[in-house]
Amino acid sequence: MCRSVYTTEDVLVTPHHGTDLKTNMTWTRLSTPKAKWLVDARELRPGVQLARTLLSNRPTEGTVHVLNMSDVPQKIRRRDLSWHS
Repeated sequence: MCRSVYTTEDVLVTPHHGTDLKTNMTWTRLSTPKAKWLVDARELRPGVQLARTLLSNRPTEGTVHVLNMSDVPQKIRRRDLSWHS
């Protein structure tokens, strides 16, 4: 079983800083397991990293941390980012 995770709002991440992204999650099944889930670290685009994050078993909400290691502000648009955990 996996769930899709996607961002819920537009966020501007300033150069060389990080911020938390609010997320929503959808499940591949109707029942929600009573377990925590891991989102692995990955590069979203050059210079922008998604931190490894442990998500709770709450069925729809979460927060993941993103780091902008580039020299320019990075706009992350609502629902632009989506991944599976």
